[in-house]
Amino acid sequence: MIFVRDVENNSVSVRVRKAYTEANLSSHSILTDDVFSYVDFFFKTHPRRRRKSDNRDYAFYWKQAQDFYKATKALPIESSPLPMYYCMLNAIKAYIVYASSDTEAICKKITNHGLREGSTDECGAMTLSSIRIQRLNYGVFHEFCRLLNCETIKNWPIKNEGGSVSAKELMYQLPFVHSAYASTYKIPRKKEKFIPLQAGKAPTFRYEKNRKIRLVVDLDPHYFKGDTIALPKEVVQSLPKGLIVNPENCFQVVSERQFKKTEINPAYNEYRKYFSYIAADKRLWYLNREIGDEGIPETVNTMIPSVALAHRFSEIVRYKPEQMVRLLRGRENWLIHEFLSNVLDQFMDEISCEITKEEIMPTKQK
Repeated sequence: MIFVRDVENNSVSVRVRKAYTEANLSSHSILTDDVFSYVDFFFKTHPRRRRKSDNRDYAFYWKQAQDFYKATKALPIESSPLPMYYCMLNAIKAYIVYASSDTEAICKKITNHGLREGSTDECGAMTLSSIRIQRLNYGVFHEFCRLLNCETIKNWPIKNEGGSVSAKELMYQLPFVHSAYASTYKIPRKKEKFIPLQAGKAPTFRYEKNRKIRLVVDLDPHYFKGDTIALPKEVVQSLPKGLIVNPENCFQVVSERQFKKTEINPAYNEYRKYFSYIAADKRLWYLNREIGDEGIPETVNTMIPSVALAHRFSEIVRYKPEQMVRLLRGRENWLIHEFLSNVLDQFMDEISCEITKEEIMPTKQK
């Protein structure tokens, strides 16, 4: 398969963007180093027309998120999880209320967090494997999953069904700590969940010579051994459904189906869940492999495990600080430190793009 050029809208290459459920595929990147100010501006210039109630609570929730963000950054890492979670919680509430057509009804649904502690071992949760998290079928977390089209997480049944997942399983879903995860648990390369794309590139819709369109994913060849002439069998077998290797280029994965330009939007919704990114000065995208033995088999939006873990760590800091001390002194201390140091900026970048549907990048990015 030979590709001649990118598909363009408004002189912009049509590519996978940060926004998860829907994206403005024809707009240029928004350049800002302050996502709080930009989203506040967005709320003022894009007010929602409601069928019931014209309440603007979403702006209030967003301002609270900003205040908790500042508090988090001012605290040492041992104390940061509490305001960190409330920053996320209020950002999520802003998103939920903004997306709702009935403010009063949705506000009644988000009075509960939607998460709770699961059972732990007798030693008091000495490891991430023994920290368990349950989800409820109501509350903020439930509504957030619903909006992100993650309403049903196959291996995470609700509380009434006795289901819970471990903090370790959730950590496995996060690309921004995956290097620390692999080092901590000595995960072999063949079981790593994320394959990096070429730096600066995102999955892009491109024309073939026959004018048909495919989604094209350029993997980073440096991730593989220098003499690689074909992707390892375990990688090919773990490619998400609907993606195949380009027979002309072993480091290029493409959509099995071809599209017309009018079919790009539904194709975007179909394939977006297969990719994750790390918030940075340039585009750092990853292909999510389908691996079921190191965590939740179903790939989920990274905001879901991020907020669940932040909730659990906030409870530990609040109610069992001695447990946090043990965790930070244990063999998983680096992984926990990387998560607590990076998750908030990653989460706020993701949810800001989700609210606005825009591609928000730092001002250094061109």
